[in-house]
Amino acid sequence: MSRDRSLPRALRALAVGWVVLLAANNALPYVGLRDDSCQTMFCDMAWGQDWNTHLFMPQRMASDLWADLEIADVEIAPPPASARLRAVARWLTRPGRLRNTEAVRVVLWQLCRAGHRVALAARRADGDAASVHHQDACAVPALAAPHLWIPVRLYDTDRPMPETP
Repeated sequence: MSRDRSLPRALRALAVGWVVLLAANNALPYVGLRDDSCQTMFCDMAWGQDWNTHLFMPQRMASDLWADLEIADVEIAPPPASARLRAVARWLTRPGRLRNTEAVRVVLWQLCRAGHRVALAARRADGDAASVHHQDACAVPALAAPHLWIPVRLYDTDRPMPETP
């Protein structure tokens, strides 16, 4: 008799687990952790340190993982020799783009590990933090040490800067 009930219990546990995981994933934008693959109320949701554009769900940003940076100036010395590092350096130095903070960390981490010195001037696009100017960004853990448990894809982590009126 207990064998007859084991399949419905397993299916119920699977369904409840799936609902919990989906709800947890969709709650991540409201704590400032991510918005990729989350079902948000409308597209182009934006947030700052203690504000967002969601109508009903206020939030406080737990980290800067999904904040955008405006990079004013980048100098990489010596110039990268490998094709992969030249590609990530092009991504970092491409003008007129907003870049995801975590993606910038991943790129700096790769360049620094390969022995390059990176000078960087940038500011958060939402204006919630002061501009940063570092002659050696590799020596700044907040810039060159990514959260390795977070997958970052460079092809969708930059977008055109908005035009100013």
